[in-house]
Amino acid sequence: MLFNPDPKEDRNELFDRENELKMIESSLSPKDKTRLIIVYGIRRIGKTSLVNVALKESKLPNVYIDIRGVFSKSGVVSEHLLVKELLESFMTNIPYLERLGYKVREFWYRLTGITVQSFGIQKTMERRFLIQVLKEINKWSIENDTVFVIALDEAQYLRFSKLNFNVSLAYSIDNLKNIKFLITGSEVGILREFLGLEDYNSPIYGRPRQEVYLDRFKEEQSVDFLRKGFEELKVNYNEEELREVEMKVDGVVGWLTLYGFYRGVKKLSHKEALNTVFEEGSKTVISEMERIIQPSKDRYLAILEAVSSGLNNWERIKAYVEAKTNKRITNSKLDKLIKNLVKYGYLNKIERGVYKISDPVEMHAILKLRETHLP
Repeated sequence: MLFNPDPKEDRNELFDRENELKMIESSLSPKDKTRLIIVYGIRRIGKTSLVNVALKESKLPNVYIDIRGVFSKSGVVSEHLLVKELLESFMTNIPYLERLGYKVREFWYRLTGITVQSFGIQKTMERRFLIQVLKEINKWSIENDTVFVIALDEAQYLRFSKLNFNVSLAYSIDNLKNIKFLITGSEVGILREFLGLEDYNSPIYGRPRQEVYLDRFKEEQSVDFLRKGFEELKVNYNEEELREVEMKVDGVVGWLTLYGFYRGVKKLSHKEALNTVFEEGSKTVISEMERIIQPSKDRYLAILEAVSSGLNNWERIKAYVEAKTNKRITNSKLDKLIKNLVKYGYLNKIERGVYKISDPVEMHAILKLRETHLP
């Protein structure tokens, strides 16, 4: 169903992402030497759905780890937690791997370090290290004449780890020829900075990679998506209403899908469905944003409110921030805060010194936050 609000898993649930899917599928091919695939895109643009479908279509053995979920458990991404999630994902995938024809039960024991005594009692699992597990996966993949895909969703959260992940990733790319990494990031600037793709000193620098950027839908794509979704549900629609939705959510696939779900599945009126998208969506955005802006909340919110009010060039932003917080701010400090918001994906840089907020629901959320936190 096109209006399924959960991440998609089947190709027929994806809409108009054929080019991006082909790019990923081509790089996942065992014949392709690319071992690092990076999928970028703003929040709620469909990255997880695209990865899910690509993995399913590839019919390759794989594990999927939501790094944001790992981080949320303890506020860090330790090597122990990362390996634990990898092994648990592998265990969950055992039935799928067996359907593909792979024998994995004995490999599972080898991978986890579990030994089985003659009378069937399993000894306690010994601690495993990431490189150790990756080497075992690579060895198994060679034995089975396949490649193994490790998918890391929202990989920018790996920066909250004492493990030097980039060193492990570079080692794998160079030495473990039967493993491919498929990673995503919605905080595009943060992920690129973390990986050090333009940093000569980064272990990842210069490694071959496939980069896929998932953009928002254009006007006609958005309207056609809504049409197809309502036709699939056999629900009547009004063309003018579809145009209004497109204009208000500006091609963000997640919000289009949520509107379709409330309108077509939950049977809300057009106005109720659209209002619900903005109200419920704002709660999600605020929850995500709170952690990021906490270190300098008043100034971050003032910057975002200035841009949302049309005061979107550097000089006007500075004047607005100083007026609203009743404090002076140095040029260097303001510059740093603005750059952070760009890297996290809350601001887009249009030209030198000029910015905009890329997501209308985020703009709505910013106004709600402003009412709560600033005088």
